[in-house]
Amino acid sequence: MTEVEKCELKFDMDLVFAALPETHRRAALLFMRGYTQQEVAKELGVHKNTICNWMKQFRLLYRQFCD
Repeated sequence: MTEVEKCELKFDMDLVFAALPETHRRAALLFMRGYTQQEVAKELGVHKNTICNWMKQFRLLYRQFCD
């Protein structure tokens, strides 16, 4: 990946994260750091299915901004 591509990807990810509510953003960051959905749910005090739904939303936004 070139430096320009890395810069473009970072810009795209900034747009995705800016479009997420704060709690969803925290969940996505934890998940990207290797936490399981169950661990993220426990950390944020929500049900595991909630995290699953948030990750679906994150993937849709990522596709929207990064494709």
